[in-house]
Amino acid sequence: MDERKKILESKEPCVIISTSGMLVGGPSVWWLKNMAENKNNSLVFVSYQAEGSLGRRIQKGWKEVPMGENGQERFRSDKHGDCDDKRSSGHSDHKQIINYISRLKQAPERIIVDHGESSKCIDLARTCHNIFRCETIAPKLLETVRLK
Repeated sequence: MDERKKILESKEPCVIISTSGMLVGGPSVWWLKNMAENKNNSLVFVSYQAEGSLGRRIQKGWKEVPMGENGQERFRSDKHGDCDDKRSSGHSDHKQIINYISRLKQAPERIIVDHGESSKCIDLARTCHNIFRCETIAPKLLETVRLK
């Protein structure tokens, strides 16, 4: 929990990848509660949002969504309305990923490709390096990558 609080207090830009992807529990719900009010933050769904999940309800634009045990807490879009909800697919193809990166407001300093067959990850990392002229990494299985 101390690491999370350090991240919240930091003024440095960052990307947080967290489970559960449908906001049904786990760290993602904690991050949502603590970061959604800031208009500089974005919520990106990278996988399917099952019907009835908090993620699906947010995607559908619900104004108020029950959260926590027995729905005691509420996610209210009028309170968290500044949080920019973006939708992406964990199954985008090569061209879609390049297109997405090229539309980012700020060019990435580093791209880590870590989903799919090793040869495909290496190919995408190489393409990203050639197009965006930034550091790219396609880590091997169990390889550790230190984030700044």
